[in-house]
Amino acid sequence: MFAKRWSGPVAAAVLGFLATHAPAADAAVSFSASLGNLAAGVTFEVLPGSKLEVVLTNTSAFATGVPAEILTAVFFSGADGLTPGSATLAAGSTVINTYNNTGIYDNQQPPDGNVGGEWAYTAVGSGAPSGATSGISSSGLGGLFGGANLNGPNLQNPLALDGMQYGIVSASTAEGSGNGGMTGNALIRNAVRFVLDNYTGGAAGLGAIDNVYFQYGTAMNEPTLTASKLTCVPGAPNCGGGQNNTATPEPASMALLGAGLAGLAVLRRRRRVGKAG
Repeated sequence: MFAKRWSGPVAAAVLGFLATHAPAADAAVSFSASLGNLAAGVTFEVLPGSKLEVVLTNTSAFATGVPAEILTAVFFSGADGLTPGSATLAAGSTVINTYNNTGIYDNQQPPDGNVGGEWAYTAVGSGAPSGATSGISSSGLGGLFGGANLNGPNLQNPLALDGMQYGIVSASTAEGSGNGGMTGNALIRNAVRFVLDNYTGGAAGLGAIDNVYFQYGTAMNEPTLTASKLTCVPGAPNCGGGQNNTATPEPASMALLGAGLAGLAVLRRRRRVGKAG
């Protein structure tokens, strides 16, 4: 009906505008938070095979110097039913040791970047910030998490999850830095990539992910940051934002749409005049 009544270049322009600016489900959604020396980010992305990728990053611009600045967990809601998968070093990330530890873990990178033996995923029953229903952690956090259940062997004794080891420090943290409380711990510099199984929400379900919190240190009374959802133009690299991820049309696009609508109005008036005559 539309094509019959409104044909020609103007209709084609309007249809093209609508097609290129129609909302689409996001393939990824990101959250971030910062407070003083602390800053963190997490991105959730749908992968083939009912998998959900979670990349957790210590984004602080400051060197991590005390245990309470080590990023050890992320909590979230809206993606229930997940099961443990894998954990590997994210691109550009390394394992370092603090306070001049010269043990067997000094500068030793795990095979294939596999750090799953030091992390766990759990569906949180209670105790998570603001009732979050899922969590990933490198620390037991007072019994909230059990033993490590992602892929990979134990990388540093005692058996995980057991404190700050393999928590995430900022990218600017140097080998051998940190106070005495960080002595002898292998730590991840920058980010960890998790892949969780049994994700059933699809790209459209990413908008349901919320209640995101970043946890530092080894106890729930240490710093916890409330994350905010990022917004950006759909289709941009690392675009996040879920239901808030809406693009504002550029002036040229608005002009095109306006011209198209004006053209439709002119065509409609001409048809009416023609019928009247």
